[in-house]
Amino acid sequence: MAIWIMVTGILSPISEISAGGNYNTRFLSPRARRALSPISESVKIPNWGNYSLPPHAIIPYVPLSLYLPRAGFLWQDDEVWLPEQGNFGAEWQLNQEEAWAEFHDLEQVGSGYSVETLYRAYFSDPIGRRHPWAFEQDIAADVFESKEEDYIRSHLWSGEIVHLRSRVTQHYMGVVGDASSYIDEEMNVRSEDGFRRLRVGGLKTKSPNTTWIIQYNSGVDNGFRLLNPIQDCYLSSSFRQFPNWDGLHSNDTVSLQLHGIIEATCTRGASKDASTFFIIEG
Repeated sequence: MAIWIMVTGILSPISEISAGGNYNTRFLSPRARRALSPISESVKIPNWGNYSLPPHAIIPYVPLSLYLPRAGFLWQDDEVWLPEQGNFGAEWQLNQEEAWAEFHDLEQVGSGYSVETLYRAYFSDPIGRRHPWAFEQDIAADVFESKEEDYIRSHLWSGEIVHLRSRVTQHYMGVVGDASSYIDEEMNVRSEDGFRRLRVGGLKTKSPNTTWIIQYNSGVDNGFRLLNPIQDCYLSSSFRQFPNWDGLHSNDTVSLQLHGIIEATCTRGASKDASTFFIIEG
């Protein structure tokens, strides 16, 4: 019995930091993740004037953590992809690579690559840590009567165009061009008809490339999906893991395995399992 309790406590801890943390929590259901959350659940205002908000309405401009089961939480930072090295690094390294390529006339025209810097987006599930996001609305001011404006702007509607912004980097999640995802490119994966993984990341400015159509039922807790109308792809994950480059460079095999990150993509023909997000905190 004592052994069973110990094993259960390690595999299913009562909190994210119990038993020294747990690296398998990304496989838990959204309900279980909320129960383990180090942050108490916020209480939404049930009424807005003469209207009532749906029980699972998503509120714009409020910090949220976005969870994709089997992948973890969505994160974004200032790292960029370095094609010559085949990994992520600092932006100055990319500038150095581009200058070298231009010097040797290695620029590829019409390759689908973005002329706009795309900053790294990925999935990770570090113990007790979150990356806050917020939705921004893209509603014209004259599309509804003034008496309904506050209510309409109070939450997101399914089918509404939104922008997803990191509260840490202030970058907007977006897709530019139709370049294959980083791992697909490195592994020379050929795309099938109707299914293709594109690279996704943070962009400094809001634009049509950062627009998403949110799809969800605000009456039930079934998560939501984000469709990029420009590339007709869903924000999703390939569930494939990048090595942890810090661990690789320092020959730290433990860090290499435990702190690897999961690839974020924008996928045409994505399954619901790979593209349905849940809000855990917010």
